[in-house]
Amino acid sequence: MLQAAYEYHSVYLEILLALFVGLRKGEILGLKYSEFFKN
Repeated sequence: MLQAAYEYHSVYLEILLALFVGLRKGEILGLKYSEFFKN
C-alpha cells in the first residue's frame, strides 16, 4: 500500500497521515502549517 501511495507524489503525505495517524480526509484538509511547526 505504501508503494502505491508513493506513486502519487502530490498526495503522499495525506495518505501517510491517513494510514498511520488515522486522520480522515476532512481532518487532513483542515490542517495548517502552523499546527506542525510552532515556534
